[in-house]
Amino acid sequence: RISRFAWDGLFQHLGAMVAMLERIQAIVFPAAAVLLLLYPIVLLIGTCIEGWASPYLREQSEGSPRVDAKDASPAANKKRARPSGGSTGPFVLNTLYQTCRRGAIGVTLLVRFVVFALALAPWFLAIGIRYARDPNIRRGVRVGPKPRNNVDIYIPAGAGEEGAPPVPVVVAVMGGAWVIGHRAWSAALAARLKEAGVMVVAVDYRNCPCAQVDDMLDDVGSAMDWVFANIADLGGDPANVAMVGQSAGAHLSASFLLRRCAREVQEKVAEGKDAWSVRSMKGFIGVSGVYDLSSLNSEMDKRGLYPFLPHMCADGDLKRYSPTWLLNDAAPQMAALMPQVRLLHGESDCSAPSSQTTCFAKALRAAGIEVAASDVRPGMRHTEPVVEDPLTGGDMQLEYILPCLLGEEEAKRRLESLPPVWPQAPRFLIDMMRPVMPF
Repeated sequence: RISRFAWDGLFQHLGAMVAMLERIQAIVFPAAAVLLLLYPIVLLIGTCIEGWASPYLREQSEGSPRVDAKDASPAANKKRARPSGGSTGPFVLNTLYQTCRRGAIGVTLLVRFVVFALALAPWFLAIGIRYARDPNIRRGVRVGPKPRNNVDIYIPAGAGEEGAPPVPVVVAVMGGAWVIGHRAWSAALAARLKEAGVMVVAVDYRNCPCAQVDDMLDDVGSAMDWVFANIADLGGDPANVAMVGQSAGAHLSASFLLRRCAREVQEKVAEGKDAWSVRSMKGFIGVSGVYDLSSLNSEMDKRGLYPFLPHMCADGDLKRYSPTWLLNDAAPQMAALMPQVRLLHGESDCSAPSSQTTCFAKALRAAGIEVAASDVRPGMRHTEPVVEDPLTGGDMQLEYILPCLLGEEEAKRRLESLPPVWPQAPRFLIDMMRPVMPF
């Protein structure tokens, strides 16, 4: 049996390695492009190793009874260690079966991810080169003292110049299964929004297993505090800010906003004291989002995936970190603080079922919060709005984001005036790779 302390040490080393890779990224771009492709693979392997080699950790952290000093006799310990039924044989066989099954599924998903990334690597590399060479992107701006408290700022042409009006701002929190999230995943969306005259702040945050959800929420909060304190100096409009989250990023964004609303209600936080209030935001846009961790954890277990979500939540309490469940305890005053919400999901999403969005929308409306749109699109998969659609010339996300910031008419005008999306991959290749994508 492998000690939990040994695994904690391993993942601390992984976190240090990731930090080192990010420092190299900032210096040498050719190497950084390769490292950026290897980064998610390294962390996925780490998560798979945890699932394969520590089948007992979940039992120890969640299901094992506490041993009191007065009941620590050898006989009592022997009784506790033995599975029900008096024989360890079925227990060992079941553990071996579950470990092999999860390992096989994890390897399959990893291979599919690598094949997908390699097949579309030329277009991903084109996005990376544009990201590295664009003089209107401020990369790696520090917004807090913790590791990965960095943001990338995409500044539209003319913004911040003397006499120029302030431009709308989008704070983008992308996904990555809480394991491989990175601000670079916003590059394609942010470049497109920049062409539409919108400033984008792409947020980075610490990942599991090096951090828990509370740490991730702290990172998102640090970025939001920085945005409202500094964005006007860059030409952004602090009175016209929307938050966009995708997948795990939607979970973190929604959780942060609801907790911030609850804090403002309970503590009666004034805008002058904390520099900003949720009520000053234009909206929240959730794309392929996760809003109920307890439901998702059950789905992962059914699919044979290692259910790691309790390990990234304090005390394993999934409901306390689920936006849908947070709304059950929402104070009536929160409805007046929360901005309008727009939700987009795919009916064929196998990573985060569409019920995540429909149930969240229902809970929002029950709490009195405005849901301007809740769209579940037939045939759409998890990553399609952020990967497949942009690579085939689509503007699905912009169609949801711009009306929130500009209104319907102005959003339509700007969409029509945009140049064609670049780069674009052959549609036949995207259609071939769509079933390969594991998310």
